Amino acid sequence: MTLGDTRETKVGLKVEPGICGFSCEVQASQVARDKVKIEVKDSQCAQIKKLQGEISILEMKDIFVPPHKNNVFIMAAKARCHASCLVPVAILKAAEVALGLALPKDAKIEVNQSDKGGVL
Repeated sequence: MTLGDTRETKVGLKVEPGICGFSCEVQASQVARDKVKIEVKDSQCAQIKKLQGEISILEMKDIFVPPHKNNVFIMAAKARCHASCLVPVAILKAAEVALGLALPKDAKIEVNQSDKGGVL
């Protein structure tokens, strides 16, 4: 969105978090040059619902801070999200893409396990 441009950039990320099975969609809509509206939809997770209640607008300055000072991670901790929950990272990724700070490219975590104790 450039100065005077009224178009809204909207990004949706489908999150498949793993063993908990609480998939959801994270949406980020650019509402100003440096702000996005965040919505987490279709989650059945009580912690994510609580997190959604705390996060509605993110500013560009909220994205580029270390994890221990990042409001998304702080609010996720207060909502008692699991430490390895993917939703807080998806919120930040959606905000980056909506603000034009990252290209829209899929991110992925795959688990490969070996019973043999070696590296796969």
